[in-house]
Formats: sequence, C-alpha cells, structure tokens
Amino acid sequence: MAPDEPKKRRAVDDDDEDDEEELDPDEIERRIADFSDNEDDDDDDDDDNDDDDEDEDVGGRRKKQKRARNKFLDVEAEVDDSDEEIEDEEEGFGPEAGFIDEEDINDNAVSRRRAAADNENLDRMRRQTENQTAEEVARDLRKRYGRMARRKDTGTSDNVPRQALMPDVEDPSLWAVPVKIGREREIVITIMRKAFESLQGIKGQAPAPMAIHSAFCRDSIPGKIYVESRRPDSVIEAVTGIVGVYGRTADKLFLVPIEEMADLLKLTKIEHEVKVGGWVRFKRGKHIGDLAQVIDVSQNGEEVGIKFVPRIDMNPSEQDFIEDKRGVKRRRNLGSGKNAINKRPQPQRFVPAEVQRVYPGEVAKRGKDIYKFHNEDYRNGFCEKDVKVTSLVVEDVQPTLQEIELFQGVTAEVDDEGNVIESVNLRQLAQLKRKANEVVVQPGDHVEVFEGEQRGVRGTVDAINGQVIIISMEHDEMDGTKVEVQLDQVRKTFKPGDHVKVGFGDHTD
Repeated sequence: MAPDEPKKRRAVDDDDEDDEEELDPDEIERRIADFSDNEDDDDDDDDDNDDDDEDEDVGGRRKKQKRARNKFLDVEAEVDDSDEEIEDEEEGFGPEAGFIDEEDINDNAVSRRRAAADNENLDRMRRQTENQTAEEVARDLRKRYGRMARRKDTGTSDNVPRQALMPDVEDPSLWAVPVKIGREREIVITIMRKAFESLQGIKGQAPAPMAIHSAFCRDSIPGKIYVESRRPDSVIEAVTGIVGVYGRTADKLFLVPIEEMADLLKLTKIEHEVKVGGWVRFKRGKHIGDLAQVIDVSQNGEEVGIKFVPRIDMNPSEQDFIEDKRGVKRRRNLGSGKNAINKRPQPQRFVPAEVQRVYPGEVAKRGKDIYKFHNEDYRNGFCEKDVKVTSLVVEDVQPTLQEIELFQGVTAEVDDEGNVIESVNLRQLAQLKRKANEVVVQPGDHVEVFEGEQRGVRGTVDAINGQVIIISMEHDEMDGTKVEVQLDQVRKTFKPGDHVKVGFGDHTD
C-alpha cells in the first residue's frame, strides 16, 4: 500500500553506507516491478483521495496531495539540517561565533510565520468563495471597496477643493481698472447689465456675449474695480461708454499677479462693529471731521445710514455759481484741501422755510417730515444719507459739548426692534459739561475766586493738592497772603497781551 505522503529521508553517515547489503540482478528486477505496481496503485489512491477531499467539510483543512513523478527520486523530501547545524557549531561557525546575524535568523522566522498566516488566510478565503454564488461575491466586493473609496474621499475632502479652486496660469487673468472713487459699485453693476444685454441681444441684433468672466470691487481698495478676462481688449470693451472709468486703453490696465488674486476675495473680519446710535466722524469731503450718528446698519456691515448737521450756505454769492452749456446755474465745486475747508459754511440745522427763501424752487417735500434738497434727504433738521464704513472714523469718537448741543431737541426714534434711539446721551452730556467747567491750572497761573467765602480774591497759584489749590493773594493789604480754595471755585484771568490757546469750539487748535 502506497504511503499518503512521500517518506522523509535523512542524510546518513559513511559507516551506514558501508553496511548496506548488496543486491543481485534478480532482486533488482523484482523491486523495479514492485515499484511499477505501486505507481499504478498510487494513481488510484490519488483519485480516491480527491473524491474524499470533495466530501470534507468546509471548515476542515484540505490535504495537499503530491503525485509521484519518479519513485527513485524523492523531489519533495525534506532534509533535516540539525546534523549540519551541529557540525557548524562544533567548528565554530554557529550564531554564537558571530558569523551569523541573529537578527537575520529572527527576521526569517518572523517572515516564515507571516507567510504561513497569509497562506492560511488565502485558503480560508478560497474555501468561502467556492461556496458563494456570483451575486454574493459581487455584493462582498462592492461592500469592501466601497468602504475604501469612502475613506479615501473623507481623507482628501479638506484639501482637494481648496487646491482645485486656487487660480493658476490656465485660468483667466484678473485686470485692475482705475475708476472714480465712490462709483466702484455702480460701475460693476453697469458692467453686469451690459453683460446681460449682450447675451439677450440689443434691438434685434444677434447675441454677442462679452468675453469676460466676472467683475467685482472691494470697499477697502477705493478707485479700482477688477475684471476677470483672458484678453485686455475684452476688458476695454466691457468698460467702454461707462461714466467714471479712467482705464479705457490697455496701457491703463493693471494685471494682477496670480499669487495676489486669491487675496482680493478674502473676507476680513470687522474688528470694530458699528452699532445703531453710535457716533462717527467723516474722513473726507466737505464734512470732514464733522460728527454724525448711526441710524441704520446694512446686513453685510459695509454701509451705514447716518444723520448729521448739514453745512448749507445761507449767504451764497454770484461767484459761487457757474453756468453750464444749457445756461443752468450750478454751484461751484469748492474742491478739497485747507482752502476748501476754511470756506465751507458753518454747520446748522436744516429749516425748510429758510432754505426755500434762499434757494427758491430747490426744496421739495417727499413725505412726512422728509425734504429733498440738492439730491440729499433732510428730516428733523438733519441730513440723512447712506455711506460706506470705510469713509468714516468709527473708533474712539468723543463728541464735544458744542456738537452734542447741536443734536438736542430731536424727537425720539426707534430702531427695527422697537428700541428707542437716543439722539443725545444725557449721561455723556453731563460728563461733557463737567469737563468744560473743569479748570486746568498750574502753579504760576493767575486765577480769580468766583464762588465761596473768598469770592473776588485774585492771586497766583502757589501749589495744587488734588481738588484744593493754594493761592498767593495779590492785594495791597494782603499781598503774599496764602489761602486755600476749592479748584472748582476758581477761574483763570488774563491780561492784554497774554498768549492763549483755544481748547474747545470751532477754532480749536
């Protein structure tokens, strides 16, 4: 009976080889015949073993059958290396001698165990798939690789869109177009309308879309708009015929570098929030430095509605007007600079009857308590208009007493939520009055007592101790006598020729 698996042979010593018996020719022929018969039996046994393997359970380990190719040579024999290892150690070539790296031995052992585990996993997966239908296999594949795809998408979702949206050399160029300051948004809207009309066609003409991709402006960059296009002549075509555009030729356009294109679309956080009822000042124009109060804030926070005391010239002269080509008189532009500021009218409340008397026919009523004059709206004596936050000073605005007094006498208003908007903060007004009454004195100043027991006494400040000052009296009988009085009971005195400095009012230095 043939064995189930090939016999393991081992190397033998030379002494054992000498002890082998010698066979005669007849014995050799007999053994060859036996090997031939055994080979046929092995074939039959292999077929039987294959049938037995098919009947085994799925969980059992399938036996590995090896067909005998030649009974005289055992090609699958395993050789025991223990004797050779013993000889190597005796001769001094083992791991202890340092000629064999122990780490390599350990690595090889780990690799063999890992390979054996992988083979076992493959066998188990093969056994599972053999009993599965095609639909079950397809379902497992979709489930397995679907998870991998989702993990891959999740890992790159934060990086790919940002990099994909960054501009590069293949994208259209961005051109900066110089325009009139204050008309940036109107010009962008006009370009948008022109682009829409070019898609629809004008007066029966065929549509001819403009070769631009976008147009925008930034409130933080006055005097410029930005148009996205591949060619500069397309930009010139888009802005041709629009009032307020200075860049009408290619040499007036500025090409924005690629690395700066993304920065133009970044949103900046508003550090100082403007609130309804807060105080602001004008940065430029005829009302530069004038106080205004916020009455409305846009949703994006870039524009605010304000009210302020107007500067209307109630004594105009003929030199202040010019005639245009149609013979209509228009007010001369004062321009800018110190000369224009010095010539501007004084701020005063808007009184419709008085303005109508000076400018007949130029005041129109638009609603309840709303008047239109020189394209501006007036209500309750104030001028109301919408301006950009960038044109105002919104930080650390401290109104003076005179400015606060101009805002007195206005009826209470409410915001969108029904809260009362106080035109004048009474607490702030009281503080300003105390500040105005405070006397800043220094040793050596000439003062006069106007209140208290020492009323009428004049002298020179000798020392200051908080709210108490020591005065050296200037009187014939009491010359040099020192008295103590409260600081709020004295005031400075001046003589002709003294140098002074204006601290409050229109002429403040």
